[in-house]
Amino acid sequence: MQDSVCHFVPPAAAYARVETLRFVYETELFRLHQPLRQAGYCLFLIEGGTATLARGRARHPVGRGSVFLSFPSQELSFLDHRELTYTYIVFDGEGATGMLAPLGLSPTSPPYEGLAPLCAYALERCREAIPQNIALVSESVLLYVLARLYEVSLPSAPARSSRNLYGAVLDCVERRFTDPDLSLAELGRLYSYSEKYLSALFKKNTGVGFSAYLTELRIARARELLAAGDGSVADVARDSGFRDPLYFSRVFRSATGMSPSEYRKRAEHDPVIAFTKRFAVGGKGPRAPKEEMV
Repeated sequence: MQDSVCHFVPPAAAYARVETLRFVYETELFRLHQPLRQAGYCLFLIEGGTATLARGRARHPVGRGSVFLSFPSQELSFLDHRELTYTYIVFDGEGATGMLAPLGLSPTSPPYEGLAPLCAYALERCREAIPQNIALVSESVLLYVLARLYEVSLPSAPARSSRNLYGAVLDCVERRFTDPDLSLAELGRLYSYSEKYLSALFKKNTGVGFSAYLTELRIARARELLAAGDGSVADVARDSGFRDPLYFSRVFRSATGMSPSEYRKRAEHDPVIAFTKRFAVGGKGPRAPKEEMV
């Protein structure tokens, strides 16, 4: 007699507002205008053929069994494609970020490989779908594929508690540091670990506490925006991840020795800050190219 299996499922509030927008099997890439861009997230599953995936300066060979994600408004191209066929699901919603966070993906993360059965499954469901059930079918395929990717990324509890987990958490922090709701409690909910464990893991690998690291990222962002000279101090506070402009001003003064207004005024006369202004986010000059992992 086999043992019973019982899993307690955590509340799904983080995933409740995820909506699939398109579920497509594409066989005629040569007819499409490239580069490709979607308004929402897009999950690609390569069913056949070969190509070179280009996202910014990153290049990845893809073929049967490759699975990867593109981010909203991200441009990508398939170079040197030969008989490339693929299924893709476009999705969005308030819960999309929380649903994807445990995977630790970035806009240039390399594709998952060796997942041909998963690609075949998505294609089969796409072919069988009808207008009456397409919403349920596309959502079920999306959730099933992501669940399988979790298994590939985090195959066991020991692996999850190693640098794989730290890398995923760090990537999430560096992508979401301007979100005022980002906190250890939020990360604990996303990754199913206690705040105490994540705090210790973070400090062990960075040498500083989570709050200090998050504040450094936000202050660095604020300095860029102030040097660019656009928006009010309240706008800069909001765009840097601070809800309260007064609290932002206190933290900024503590970190830099001057108020946001004083820093902006100094930027108008300081040659070093003035030069930086040309490359700051929102500035009028050219931006320094961001390094991308290949």
